Amino acid sequence: MMRYQKAGLLGMLLLSVALVLSGCKDKGEAFVGHWVEASDNEYPSELTVNYEDGIFHVDRKAFNSYEYKLIKLEGKSVSDTVLMINDEAGSMRLENGKIYYRNSEFVKN
Repeated sequence: MMRYQKAGLLGMLLLSVALVLSGCKDKGEAFVGHWVEASDNEYPSELTVNYEDGIFHVDRKAFNSYEYKLIKLEGKSVSDTVLMINDEAGSMRLENGKIYYRNSEFVKN
């Protein structure tokens, strides 16, 4: 009887370790990288997304009339395909390898 209890305990331990390890992947990892606006604009916007300590750091470089302006934002992943960003746009969506944000489409560079 004791041998079966040990085997059951070992099985539960292995299952627990497997569940913990499978949960280590952070949601939203595919957002990380450098992205460029896919448009015919002479000065396309750019996004640089980094991840640190559970927070996504988004540097948005956008042209406004005469120069590029750098806007630093933070965000949290809702899922593998949605980041909630701390600006009026609210969210960023990843679909088919492209980011959709602020009525623009971005491709990884």
